[in-house]
Amino acid sequence: METIQPRQRESRPVSFFIAWFLVLLLMLSAGLNVLLFFVAIGSFLGGGALPTDGMVEVAISGSGSKKLLLLRVEGVIQQGSISPWGTPTPDTVEKVRRSLDRARHDDDIAGVLLQVNSPGGGVTASDLIYDLIRQYKADTGYPVVAHFGDLAASGGYYISMAADRIVAHPTSTTGSIGVIVSILNLAGLLERYDVEEIQITPGDTPLKGMGSPMSPMKPEERAVLQSLVEDMYRRFVDLVVLGRPGLERPAVEKLADGSIYSADRALENGLVDQIGYRRDALQTLLDSAKLGQAKLIEYRPQPTFLDMMFSRVQTPSKLEIQVGPEIGASEGPMLQYLWNGWRR
Repeated sequence: METIQPRQRESRPVSFFIAWFLVLLLMLSAGLNVLLFFVAIGSFLGGGALPTDGMVEVAISGSGSKKLLLLRVEGVIQQGSISPWGTPTPDTVEKVRRSLDRARHDDDIAGVLLQVNSPGGGVTASDLIYDLIRQYKADTGYPVVAHFGDLAASGGYYISMAADRIVAHPTSTTGSIGVIVSILNLAGLLERYDVEEIQITPGDTPLKGMGSPMSPMKPEERAVLQSLVEDMYRRFVDLVVLGRPGLERPAVEKLADGSIYSADRALENGLVDQIGYRRDALQTLLDSAKLGQAKLIEYRPQPTFLDMMFSRVQTPSKLEIQVGPEIGASEGPMLQYLWNGWRR
């Protein structure tokens, strides 16, 4: 019987490996060329040179030599932080700051359309944005018109007090003038399972541990937090009185009971100047800037190579509902200009 010998594997010639090396080199070269192409496109979108602030200018509508900046404030107003899952949260304050700083260096910008679609957010974050817009107006003398989308409540209304005029979409919800501190208290649950929190503080600081979710709130602790809330509430009312000169303080205080208002009721009560669509707000801004026409532009994050390759460039056009803990959930009690009802 004849034995079949296994066939010996032929060795590859050197030319085979050289060919594969050249193929890989060609693919690498092609990839670099694609990368340079997208970098060039990004440079073109950014006005002819790569921006140093990580943003590109995008034309929205209109024409002309002058520009109007579309500045969106959407979702919860907050400063950047790290979420309980280790991921960074959006920084609304930094976004507004970078956009207005860039607008200061563009001589063609003649006004700002502040697009608000927000339930509010942190007290300090809201106040910082208010101050950024107010300071921009003071530095440039250019008008700012706010346009409300679905929702412009609490901190969303607060930042709009820096605008010259407010236009509400016919179906907007606004108001919720007030401040809130939400504290989840688990003391009763822990007591049921015989779990006790032990706090050790100096004798002269009996209120050092106040606000802990593990211990019952004492009357003196509630009084301190109530005082903080009242101070922040007065500041909110002060800004509304300043931002709505047609309203006397007693009228503002009557409206500032935490209620929300439809666009019609807000106009009736003097909380907004008119009802209209974005085109109406844009026309109001054009009139304020004494312009017949202008190009509406927006600054957006500079797309990365992977973003452009996989079409991951985001267009912020809606209110993003965050899933997970609200602002400061991992940091304990926090003062908020926030309408809590937006989540329900």
